[in-house]
Amino acid sequence: MQKVITTSAPARNGVGRSLAVGVAAVGLVTVLVALLAWPAAVAKAQIGGNGTVVQDTASQFSAACAVLPGVAAAPALSGTIISPVNNGEIRLRATVEDYFDGTEIDATQWITGYSNPSYPNEAPEIGGG
Repeated sequence: MQKVITTSAPARNGVGRSLAVGVAAVGLVTVLVALLAWPAAVAKAQIGGNGTVVQDTASQFSAACAVLPGVAAAPALSGTIISPVNNGEIRLRATVEDYFDGTEIDATQWITGYSNPSYPNEAPEIGGG
């Protein structure tokens, strides 16, 4: 016959672990709530003293990036275009896209010629943009 000896130490150890895990969980939740309540600092922009930079025209969007002058080249737009619509928008590039905002027709996109044989000397012109 074998004699089995039992102790209650493992039970107390399990309670201690459960208590430690519970305290750690409450501490973690408290830290997360504190971080959510903490006000985020505004990142100071290089331009302007109030920490904001407003770019709302096509020329501003087309300018070189001011973040890393002399370190990295200005980022190139891929699959997008700076549009003059509404004084500057970034849009997805269309297959054929022309805003007709110049005085000449873009010969790289359009074939031009005379379409009315009655007036052979009348060249097409852009009007009203």
